[in-house]
Amino acid sequence: MVTIILLNGTSSAGKSSIAYKIQEFGELPYLHVKMDTFLRMAPYDHIRRRETSNLIIKGFHNSLAGLSIAGNCLVIDHVFQEQEWFLNCLKALKDLRVYFIGVHCDLETLKQREINRGDRSIGTAEYQYERVHAKTTYDFEVDTANATAETCAQAILKYVTETAHPLAWEKLLAENNIE
Repeated sequence: MVTIILLNGTSSAGKSSIAYKIQEFGELPYLHVKMDTFLRMAPYDHIRRRETSNLIIKGFHNSLAGLSIAGNCLVIDHVFQEQEWFLNCLKALKDLRVYFIGVHCDLETLKQREINRGDRSIGTAEYQYERVHAKTTYDFEVDTANATAETCAQAILKYVTETAHPLAWEKLLAENNIE
């Protein structure tokens, strides 16, 4: 059965590192699909325009459904900083088996990671910090400040293997009246 592991967390939380480890350790061949990759398809000046970024994100969500319907297992690297993005993703993936995973990290560690990486806009994680996990329910959660990407990936894969029917996505669909 096609499996979608949807990682939601702020910039610099460690989602990509976890996704690579899921690919490495998972028994299924997971495609790692990143929101950032889709946003980078457009010129930077256009991404900063809300209407353009919303169209790109909507296309991203529809492509996720297409990849999954075609039979691909996915590990998705996402940042639900906008409610509109979250609702659109719920709609696009409503009929699919989605394990919704919260990727957490304390704010001070996120700030330090942004500085250390050098490829992030300073302040992005802080801006996203309260927004990304607001009013949501997860099937499983990890904290990358206290565990390595490898440990987090193994815990997620164990949860997915032992849980045949994830419930968070269905609960969120019902709470948001999406049928």
